[in-house]
This record gives sequence, C-alpha cells and structure tokens, in this order.
Amino acid sequence: MPDKKSSTSSKKSKSEARAETLPDSWTEYIESIKNHLSRKFQPTIVDEFLKEVEEKGLPHAIAQAVDSKDYTRGDIWAKSQSDVLTPLLPGNPLLGELIKKAGLEGSTHALKWLPEYVGNSKDQKEILIAQLKSNNSENRRWAAIHLSRLNHDKTDESYLEALKEGLCADWVASKQEHSSSGLSGKGETARAIARLGKEGSSLLDPLSCELEKSNLEAADVAQIASALNQVSQDLELALSKLIVPAENILNEKRGMGLHQGEKEMLKTLKNFIKLWNQKASKENKELETKLEFLQREVEYHLPS
Repeated sequence: MPDKKSSTSSKKSKSEARAETLPDSWTEYIESIKNHLSRKFQPTIVDEFLKEVEEKGLPHAIAQAVDSKDYTRGDIWAKSQSDVLTPLLPGNPLLGELIKKAGLEGSTHALKWLPEYVGNSKDQKEILIAQLKSNNSENRRWAAIHLSRLNHDKTDESYLEALKEGLCADWVASKQEHSSSGLSGKGETARAIARLGKEGSSLLDPLSCELEKSNLEAADVAQIASALNQVSQDLELALSKLIVPAENILNEKRGMGLHQGEKEMLKTLKNFIKLWNQKASKENKELETKLEFLQREVEYHLPS
C-alpha cells in the first residue's frame, strides 16, 4: 500500500494536468509571457493575465486580453491594461486559432471580435449559428450581429429573435463608441437589421416602437431610423418617427454645441430630407412644411 506522501505527490494540480495536454505552440507562448520583459515593469497586469490563463485556459484569457482594447475613454487603468496586453498577444495563426477555440467554447469576448481574428467565413458561421441558442444573451446578440454580414438565412427564427432582443435590450456593444458618441447595443443591432433590407420586415414593429422611446441616445436614434427606412422601404414612415427626437434636440440645444451622437442623428435627418426632396410626388403637405423648417435648422447646425 503506497504511503501518504507518495500518494499526495502523485496528484497533479489542474493547471499541471492541463499543461501536459497543451499543444507545443501554446506552451511555448505561455513560457514566453512568463519571461517577457513587460513582466518586470508591469508585473501586476502580466501576472493577472497569467492567472487567467491558469484558471480559464489560454483561449479564454487571450479573448479577454483582445477585448482589453475596447475601453471607455478616460479610463486610465483600462488603457494601461490594453497598452501592456496588446503587444503580448501572439501572432497569427496562433491568435486566430485561440480566438476560434474560445468562440467554440462560448466566450463572449471571442464572439465579439470573431470576424477580426477568424477570417474563414465558414468557420465563423459554424460558431455563430451555434451561439444563436446560447444561454448567454450577449452571445446570442453578437452571433446575430455578425451573421448579418455573412448573408445568413433571413427566415431563421432564432436569428431574427436574437436581433429583436439586441434591439430592445439596454446593453453596451462597444465601450469606445458608447463613450464617444453614446451608441449602445441598440444602435449596433440596428445596423445589423438594416443589412436585411425589406427581408427584415418582421422587425418593423420593434424598430418603430424603439424610436418612440424618449430616453434613446441620439446615436441610437440615427441607426434605428436608418434601419426602419431600409426595412420598411417607406421614407415617410422613417421621417415621421425621426423628426420627433430631432425636434427635441434642436429645441434643447439651439445655438449650443452638439455632441457626436447628436450630429449623427441630424446627418441622418439631413440625408432623409434630401431623399424626400427628390421625390416627384409629395402628398403629405403637413410633413413637407415641417421638413422645410427642419432643413433650415439642420443646415444651421450642419452647414454644407
């Protein structure tokens, strides 16, 4: 019967057991990080990364490190993390391999950046379609957003439901964009819905309902109105929904500076008015009169 000491020594930690099964390229990369010069000058950030590698596995740690580049403007600590971690990321093909692995295992960070690091559209679709039924709501939303660029089946109910969910939920897609313009996950999802064109007609009502909300960010309004126009193929409908928040902004900030999101909304209105003016027949005279006034206001804030 083996003594207690030999029995104890025969047991391996989870990290040791995992290390024995890692591909050589993964092991070599991890060792290079342990000996990297950055660890001497930024030990806390590098050691936290190595801890993530040990606890969650290399693919998930890499996906999280990739996502470090998406930080809120003004967050000095997050910027410092990104500045340290970004140069430590492996080159391709290892980086793409790890992001793909993390995506297959349901990493939200990996799914968010999947098209940037996994170039094969077939591989992307395999991962994304599976995630449409994930228990993680953000995984479903990112899967639907990316699939909109891959000409996915527009009758897929789980796909359309995920787009509707992303449109109606309060969530942040890109921290960078949210901190600079106010665009949230609603606006990011609206961009995806716009790619469907008239084949996204089942989402027409949710788009209209969202535009009636009084607390929408201006940047989201711009994207949702554009999506409504693309899906409905009804410029008058899109205009009628857009002019209410546009008038509110123009009344509140007349003569004052507009932030980026508000400028995007007024640019959208400006483009819509241009399309309206090109119409041969304009039966809605009330709308036409209102647009003539708004056009002057928009030109004041956004001179050609």
